[in-house]
Amino acid sequence: MIPPIFISGFNKSGTTLLLSLLDNHEELIVFPEELHYFKNMILVNDHLKAIEEKTGFRIFLEDDYLKSYTKGRSWYEKGYPNFNKKLFYSKIKNIVNNKYRPKEELQKLILAFESVSRQSSPIIKDKAYWVSKTTQDEIFFSVYKALYKDKFHFLYVIRDPRDVYCSVCQRNLIINSDYIIDQKDLISFLTNWKVQVKKAKQYEKNFSFFHIVRYEDLVLKPKLTMVDIANRIGITFNNNLLHSSRLGNQWGGNSVFDKNFDKISTQPIGRYKIHLNYDQINILNYFLKNEIIEFGYDIELFKDIFAQFNIINKIKQKLILIKKTFKYSRKRNFYLRYYKQRS
Repeated sequence: MIPPIFISGFNKSGTTLLLSLLDNHEELIVFPEELHYFKNMILVNDHLKAIEEKTGFRIFLEDDYLKSYTKGRSWYEKGYPNFNKKLFYSKIKNIVNNKYRPKEELQKLILAFESVSRQSSPIIKDKAYWVSKTTQDEIFFSVYKALYKDKFHFLYVIRDPRDVYCSVCQRNLIINSDYIIDQKDLISFLTNWKVQVKKAKQYEKNFSFFHIVRYEDLVLKPKLTMVDIANRIGITFNNNLLHSSRLGNQWGGNSVFDKNFDKISTQPIGRYKIHLNYDQINILNYFLKNEIIEFGYDIELFKDIFAQFNIINKIKQKLILIKKTFKYSRKRNFYLRYYKQRS
């Protein structure tokens, strides 16, 4: 078995950038899209239908899906024109018909994808890992640990939550032009972000194969950061790790601000200062103060924060945080129990 590397983080935190930097390394098999495998496969019986309709593999099976998936990213709409979809689909059907367990099935799907995508450039050396990314996938960490023991790595990308919220709002506006940014969404965002980052910190503290990576380090000091990542996961560092690509081709970025990049860019850092208003920044600073300081981001708390966010809303936020923490833990434990029952 080739061990996996899972990349995750909150939405719009830079997970795709990290995936693209690993993409062209000769020791890695990298699936270039959001995988969403365990989230959509662990609870279903019809695996072929789920693969076709819900996982990241669907992008390589149908052209029409790209139109909605790439909305707001015109440079990316051409997709993967040289990929042999029919051959890949036939391989998927053969794998599913053999009724492998999830761990074996996923690896065989990844290897099938690799064999189809690299037909013009055969694999020269053995691969050390296969790599996939799915945002907010740390909820499955207990399942991964049960499946792979300590024979995998988990890279969790953290970005300044104010920039994350800024990008999330912009993405929602692209998807739905009628989207209205309100305080309810802000409270939901900051509680979800807080719960998930807290869990990531616990995992990093307790498991040597769980690694937190700061997005800002990737863009401000890419060589130092990628050398560190290469050492942690056990691959040889080379300059391929400093150039982003997607399936070996130059990658234009994943910005929701209609920006195409031909190299790593620092432009997204601090963008919230332009796009978020005074109240939004105040609320994020107040409730995420500890995390913002812990991860080395600048912060300024304004004196009238209590006037901007009254005591009723503060109590609401605390209650939501408790509720979401409980819901998150219950969902995580359910997935783990279900996996053990099916194994």
